[in-house]
Amino acid sequence: MLDSPLWKSIPAVKAGQVYPVRYTQAATYESAVRRPSRAART
Repeated sequence: MLDSPLWKSIPAVKAGQVYPVRYTQAATYESAVRRPSRAART
C-alpha cells in the first residue's frame, strides 16, 4: 500500500506528515495518542 501512487498522492504523505502506527495498537485516534499501559511497557 505504501508504494501505491494513490497513497503517494495524499497531501500529508507528500508533506512528510504521516507516521506509521501498527493497526493492532491504534484503531482510533484516541488509542493512538494514549500512553501505553504499565503492563504493556514491561
